[in-house]
Amino acid sequence: MVTHRKPTQTNKHVSLSTEAKDTAKAHPAELYDLPQGWDSYRGLSPTPRALSNAEMLVAELARDFGRTLGDAAIPTEIFPNPDGELELEWSAGERMLGVETGPEGDARYLVKFGQGSDAKYSKGWVQASASAINRLLSAH
Repeated sequence: MVTHRKPTQTNKHVSLSTEAKDTAKAHPAELYDLPQGWDSYRGLSPTPRALSNAEMLVAELARDFGRTLGDAAIPTEIFPNPDGELELEWSAGERMLGVETGPEGDARYLVKFGQGSDAKYSKGWVQASASAINRLLSAH
């Protein structure tokens, strides 16, 4: 699992910090050398397409929406799934967005609001694009 600092956002017109820009460039790159069986079972290494899709999504989100989202445009975590896909996660306060990139440019998403038994969930499919992820990040 690749974990980085939690994003901060104080207003709607912020820009990406230098740290966030560096993180965006490095994020999925750390997973290129993940071996088969990385999970102590038979977990597949992230596919080249999953890595490419994740890099492109993070770069486009930072480029196109970094001004309004600030550091919140950068996922707080990126981790592999045993089927060769990647999950990108954004967390802020009691809100979490998880996006699992699919091989065909689609993505499953899960949005969680709140904590414990008061948590509310929303899930579904979305095009794995910067504009679609921005809509999910900006909702509520």
